[in-house]
Amino acid sequence: MNWLVAEFIHETNTFSNILPGRKEFAALELLLGDDIVKKFRGTRSCPGGFIDFIERNNINATWTIAAFTTPAGRIQQDFYEWALARLLEGMPQKVDGVLLSLHGALCTRDIDDGDADILRTIRKAVGPNVPISAVLDFHGNVGPSMLLPANILVGYKTYPHIDLHEAATQAASLLYRTVRGEIHPRIHLNHPPLLAPLGHTATSVEPLRPVMERAAAMERMPGVLATSVFGGFPYADVPDAGMSAVVVTDGDKADGAACAKELSDMLWSRRQAFLHHAPSPAEAVQQAIRAPKGPVVLADIADNTGGGGAGDGVEILRELLRQNAASAAFGPVWDPAAAETCRKAGKGATVTLDLGAHTDSLHGKSIQLTGQVIYLGNGEFVHRGPMFTSVPGTIGPCAVVRSGGTEVLIASERLQNLDPEMFRCAGIEPTQRKIVVVKSSIHYRAAYTPIAAQIIEVDAPGLVCPNLKRFDYRKVGRPIFPLDPM
Repeated sequence: MNWLVAEFIHETNTFSNILPGRKEFAALELLLGDDIVKKFRGTRSCPGGFIDFIERNNINATWTIAAFTTPAGRIQQDFYEWALARLLEGMPQKVDGVLLSLHGALCTRDIDDGDADILRTIRKAVGPNVPISAVLDFHGNVGPSMLLPANILVGYKTYPHIDLHEAATQAASLLYRTVRGEIHPRIHLNHPPLLAPLGHTATSVEPLRPVMERAAAMERMPGVLATSVFGGFPYADVPDAGMSAVVVTDGDKADGAACAKELSDMLWSRRQAFLHHAPSPAEAVQQAIRAPKGPVVLADIADNTGGGGAGDGVEILRELLRQNAASAAFGPVWDPAAAETCRKAGKGATVTLDLGAHTDSLHGKSIQLTGQVIYLGNGEFVHRGPMFTSVPGTIGPCAVVRSGGTEVLIASERLQNLDPEMFRCAGIEPTQRKIVVVKSSIHYRAAYTPIAAQIIEVDAPGLVCPNLKRFDYRKVGRPIFPLDPM
């Protein structure tokens, strides 16, 4: 049994002016061939799940490319075309199945639905009879154009995404059974007119928990192979943006259309509960200072690099300094120039930095920060929390500057702070700080909730703002909630 296996992931915030290309992908993940297996074997990642299943079942797998970078704006077209060519390069003459790790919200300069384009390109290359199975991120914007070239679509079932390995195993298992002729997958989609901000779409609590539980129950029904509820990615201004339900059945052995509609109706009935509100930076810092014990985790949800935020907003930092917060850690703030200034100054030096807010006018204003450089390093770490367990990560050459009672982690690469190891690699132990500020919407909860005395989400400026009416949507299907009265 011969499989073509690849990963090409990007969550595209079309409102961002950061346009990633080869440099940005290479900084985080751009691997070819056997290097993919070397990096991901033994990890709780999607490729790690593929590897485990493939090796356990003695499948001959041809790995072509694994490409991922931090969410940002539309991918540069030339890099996209290069990566897509690499995905097909080296494909064996006989392919029995295709196994993919995609996102569902990938956009390029010229293409609104990059994932559908990837699937169509592969379908053309392998022909009409080779089954294609793809894992999609919970935040995929799934539309009809994805269904035509694919046989199987499986989404992550958790947010924070702690089931990457399980989703990968499910997609691989269904592909295996399809190639063997045991099942004949058919995909059903229902798409309510609903954009949901990220803040209230955690899958283990209201309002989504009952929907996820119902989807899990459906998956145990005879003839149902997979059920996926997609939160969608509301910061992609594309026609198919929004929440959706996808049900894969074994031919007509179950009413997949009815199942998908039931899940979609459940999402729609909860639409008001998805709206999200949070305190201002001044209010949040004040609450944290007054808290009886720490760590108090302040989540900078609107400058979440994991949703396309620049990662260089410093409005919460401004409040920490203004209110003389003690025992606080902030970061990382993405500012390569500031990190280089600290490196040149050296550990122990006092520096004055024009820090943050250099990307656009949507993440607040920069701050003049004077403090002592207390750490310099390469920013490399290994994820130890429930997400990406054992997968290496990097924020690039980094520095920590102490100003008053606040330690500021300054990074050269954009990466969401979803694991305390990001602080620890720079000499900051979050459990020993009263206030810890992370730039993340939900993912941080998986690893930070166990160590946090309290969590406060903060409504600071940024491209992942929960108030979707602040964005100038031009392509998304209308009418749609909450942009329109419905």
